[in-house]
Amino acid sequence: MLLAQGVDWGSVPVWFSVILSGASVLMALHIILRDRKNERRADAMKVLCWTSGKTVVENGSDRVIRHVRVMGQLKDPGGKRGPFRFRIVADTLRPGEEGELDQHWGEEFVPESFAVVFHDADGKQWARDLRTARLYECSPSVAFYRFSRERTKLMRQFTRQ
Repeated sequence: MLLAQGVDWGSVPVWFSVILSGASVLMALHIILRDRKNERRADAMKVLCWTSGKTVVENGSDRVIRHVRVMGQLKDPGGKRGPFRFRIVADTLRPGEEGELDQHWGEEFVPESFAVVFHDADGKQWARDLRTARLYECSPSVAFYRFSRERTKLMRQFTRQ
């Protein structure tokens, strides 16, 4: 196929093979990135959390988790929502260890625990929703800066009814 400018653009089979080769490279890149994400989440997925009169966190992974906190929203006895608070479950949980936190946080409000926030052995911060058991990777600002966008977005996800 010769065009007026003198450039030979090739034939349909050549174009077809170029497109398929490009798609193969993109697919390989996607698979590599997906596998890396799954490896990064593997330890965090083994951390189990539940509530039954108290909030319990069990480290089922093979590595240590650190800075284990419960994020909760305080409510007054009438059901009015109060401020968000963090409470420490454990500074370090070794493999197989369990940490727990009472539901009474010593304030006039009753806490509604809705997420457990922790750091894995690689220093990544994770949050597990106690209602849905979903796991979220979050930036360090989620736990420490009250008005950061990430924390606000995370709280919206957890408080959505």
